[in-house]
Amino acid sequence: MVFREKDGSVRVMTKGDIEAQLQKELSSLNCLKENLQRSSQLTRGMTGILTSFEDRLAKLEKTTLPVYNDTLNLQKRQENIQNTLGALDGIIKHYNISQKVEETIREGRITSLENYLECLASVREAMIYFEENRSEERRVGKECRSRWSPYH
Repeated sequence: MVFREKDGSVRVMTKGDIEAQLQKELSSLNCLKENLQRSSQLTRGMTGILTSFEDRLAKLEKTTLPVYNDTLNLQKRQENIQNTLGALDGIIKHYNISQKVEETIREGRITSLENYLECLASVREAMIYFEENRSEERRVGKECRSRWSPYH
């Protein structure tokens, strides 16, 4: 059989050459089939692993999501408690002023005019604070009393 090569030359192949070429191509084809089968097996195995992994992740999410939500709620509560404690510190600071300066003001003796004026300024500052924050404190107090009242 006569074949023309890509470069334009002519090549003559015998029946043995053709059969050898055919065997070579069949061998390559069988190798490709084996590789395709192995690839298919690996693909099925990977698909099984990924499906299992996806199922486990879904179970993990279902388990951890409530814990995550509870943690967020606890963090909000902690923040509220911190804010409340900060507000209480301010109230207590102003509330305790009367006890701190009572003796100095009651004596009426002014040993130090600066000290006496500082005491009066502290009392005035506390009075202003309580006047400004009185309505909010009443609202919160009323809300707490109604919430915990035995008649509620």
